[in-house]
Amino acid sequence: MICVYLCLAVWCFIRGTAVAIPEVEVTCTEEAQLPCEAPRDPQVTYEAVSWHKIVGNGEELAEVIRKNLENGVEYYYPKELNGSLQLSSDTSYSLKITNTTSHNSGTYGCILWAPAGKHNQSGSIILKVTGCSERLDEKFKKYRAELLLLSCLGIFYLLLIFFTCVSNVFYMFAFAVSKYLVYQWKLVSISSLWPNSEFLVCPNLL
Repeated sequence: MICVYLCLAVWCFIRGTAVAIPEVEVTCTEEAQLPCEAPRDPQVTYEAVSWHKIVGNGEELAEVIRKNLENGVEYYYPKELNGSLQLSSDTSYSLKITNTTSHNSGTYGCILWAPAGKHNQSGSIILKVTGCSERLDEKFKKYRAELLLLSCLGIFYLLLIFFTCVSNVFYMFAFAVSKYLVYQWKLVSISSLWPNSEFLVCPNLL
C-alpha cells in the first residue's frame, strides 16, 4: 500500500513539473524578456511567430504582436503598442516589453505557425510585474509640493478670470443705469422749466 502511495506521489510530482509554466518577474518600469517556450521541430521552417496574452478566465486570447518570418514584417495589436514591444531578431523569438507596468502582468503565449500539413507549436510563460503601486506613491510624494502649487495657481487664475468678468458686467450695468438716470433727470428738469417745450417731443436733442 505504501508503494502505491509513493508511486502516485512521484507520478503527480512528474506531471506537475511537466505542466508547470515558467515565470519571469521584474520590477515596475524595468524591461521584461519573455522567451518563447514553444517546442521546435528542426525539420520545419515556420512561417510566422505570434505572441498573445491570456485574459479573462484563461480561454480568451488577446494577440499583441505577430511577425512574418519570411519578410520580417511585424504587426502590433493595437498599433499603439509599437515601441513598447519588440521581438528578438534571432531564432529564440523572445518578446521584449519595455517600461513595464502592472497592466503587463499575466500569462503570455507564443505560437510558431507552421506551413500547411505541419503542426503549429505553442508555449506559455507568466510575467509578474511588482512594485508599481510603491513607485507611484514615491513619485506622488516627490512631486506633492509641485502638484499643490500648480493646483493653487489654477484656482487663483480661475478666480481672477471670474472676478474680472463679474466686474466688467457690473461696470457695464452701472454705466447703463447712470446714463438712464441722467436722461430721466434732464427730462424732468426740462419738463419743470418748459412744460410746453418742443424738447419733450424730441428727446434725442438731449
